[in-house]
Amino acid sequence: MSDLISRTTRGLFRDLMTGSTVEEIDAAFQDELFAPSTTSAYQDSSVRRIRTQEYLEAVDWSDVDHVSRALRVFERLAHGFEPQYSSKFFQSLKRDGYLLDEESGHILPIGPRFSLDSFVDGQEIS
Repeated sequence: MSDLISRTTRGLFRDLMTGSTVEEIDAAFQDELFAPSTTSAYQDSSVRRIRTQEYLEAVDWSDVDHVSRALRVFERLAHGFEPQYSSKFFQSLKRDGYLLDEESGHILPIGPRFSLDSFVDGQEIS
């Protein structure tokens, strides 16, 4: 299965985290039960980008549950950034099929989504 959130979007999020703190990054990911990867080879001049990448590498981007939890991290950490800093991230997220609901602050899928319970053997339950 392919990634539900593109590498481009994840990279833009990582870059955005330069405006955050390591403590905020740790708290947001750990609150969603992610632990940083211990095998990351990513190198950067920013400790915050390195730390974010360690967490991003711990996410299974093809798993709906992982992506839902990661989107909650994105909501929490990207909240409050000026559009001049966050617009590229949110535009890329939109290309991936997700929108920021300005009213609630939640990142939501574009278009209809069905729960796994609504399908049995590939057939929709009426």
